[in-house]
Amino acid sequence: AHENGNVSEGSDRVKTDITNLVSAMELLEKDGLGGNVSRGYGRIEFKVKTFQNSDIKGTAKGGFKVDHGKLLSDCKSKINAVALGKE
Repeated sequence: AHENGNVSEGSDRVKTDITNLVSAMELLEKDGLGGNVSRGYGRIEFKVKTFQNSDIKGTAKGGFKVDHGKLLSDCKSKINAVALGKE
């Protein structure tokens, strides 16, 4: 149970955290790191190979694997589905 006994509230926080993390990663992909990004320096992209939702004991609760890493944007809907417990 969550610290205040409300498991649902804890799950909602995890869903929100994952959504925010994916959004932050997308911003990094768009904006890059450091200077001269418009010239191609500092550009980054995240490739997803595996995404797994597990409980605190490490028991898998859902997820997916990709044979060849896909871009974050290609996997965003799948990540959100796992985070929301729909996959």
